[in-house]
Amino acid sequence: MEGVQDEEEDGAFAEEEMGEGDQALAVKPFLGQVQASIPSGFVAHKDNAKAPEANLKLKYAHGFRSFDTRGNLAYTADGRIAFCTAALGVILDPKKNEQSFFTLH
Repeated sequence: MEGVQDEEEDGAFAEEEMGEGDQALAVKPFLGQVQASIPSGFVAHKDNAKAPEANLKLKYAHGFRSFDTRGNLAYTADGRIAFCTAALGVILDPKKNEQSFFTLH
């Protein structure tokens, strides 16, 4: 029995020391582009730390992933097209080329 235990410790079930694994984004190649994108003479004003008084408004969703999905597009009873893109529900009126959106998840 002792010989079997020694074999397991030295064989396939032996514990091995492992080095460190892959470090996510250990090298950040994008930082050079970020630094190069800052205009010369730019000064960040830290005294105005409040968020701007503005919001974005969605006007139109461009694109639809369909090459590897099924059942992601349907027609409504009145002939409009309903589909999802990203985290957005979209109803397209093809006659007017207007979209309405569902964003309340």
